[in-house]
Amino acid sequence: MKQAIERIFGSRTRAKVLAWFYMHHDESFFVRQLAIILKEDSTNLSRELSNLEKIGILSSAREGNLKYFQANKDCSFFNELKGLVLKTIGVIGDLKSALKKLPGIKYAFVYGSYAREEERVDSDIDLMIIGDVDLDTLDSLISNLEKRFGRTINYINYDYKEFLSKKRRKDGFITDTLKGRKIMLIGDESGLKEA
Repeated sequence: MKQAIERIFGSRTRAKVLAWFYMHHDESFFVRQLAIILKEDSTNLSRELSNLEKIGILSSAREGNLKYFQANKDCSFFNELKGLVLKTIGVIGDLKSALKKLPGIKYAFVYGSYAREEERVDSDIDLMIIGDVDLDTLDSLISNLEKRFGRTINYINYDYKEFLSKKRRKDGFITDTLKGRKIMLIGDESGLKEA
């Protein structure tokens, strides 16, 4: 799946650039800074940034000798491309792929500002995991994703019985979370609501 998505976006480098800029759409970066963050050759990276700027996906501004790039929010398909990128090669796609490898998860979803598309530069990603999962493995997985995307991922894990008990007792946090917008990673929303 990941290779197919990278082919759609043209290259692995372009896919990484798009994922980074849509995760950090309010920030600007210069070429060498991005080369270090993304672990990419600065020559190839510079070419990709120029191509993305020419087609209007990125914009740039000069400060002294440095040319800073950022996601172009005025692009006519900004929201659509951002959604596609984040669900496939961004943090959502990577979270989904990583969590599917962990046995015992019945439901997993992102909620909060990220799910409502109201995230800011300093917003964390709120993640709820329902099921019996090895917490050491989960901690390691989340830590790696946080480093990769430069975002804090706050997760809550309930075993299935505990979740059902809180839901039946109409626990305020569970009730509010289930009513709010979610990005489902594992399981489906209708099954979650019927549980």
